[in-house]
Amino acid sequence: MIDPHGPAWSAEIDRIGALLHAGENPTLFPYHFLQVVLPRLGGRIVWLDAGAAPLGVGFLFPRGLKDAANANGAAQPAYLHEYTLRYHPLGQPPPPDQIQQ
Repeated sequence: MIDPHGPAWSAEIDRIGALLHAGENPTLFPYHFLQVVLPRLGGRIVWLDAGAAPLGVGFLFPRGLKDAANANGAAQPAYLHEYTLRYHPLGQPPPPDQIQQ
């Protein structure tokens, strides 16, 4: 997961844009949205890989909070963040037998 408050945030978005052909990719969100708005919404960006081979980039958009206290019997409320994943592959996926769970 890329830290939106870290010094490499903008550089990582530049790298993602280059890998996903941002200027020619109508499914990719604009640079300014990814750089500024996504972190303010509570969204995240994750690299998805199989070992050392990158598979793609995932953009996580917050959907809300779920009360996990009822599920685990805790007396105090415990909230889990729920996200919607928007996945952008980097080329062809590897064969299924090479993907680890």
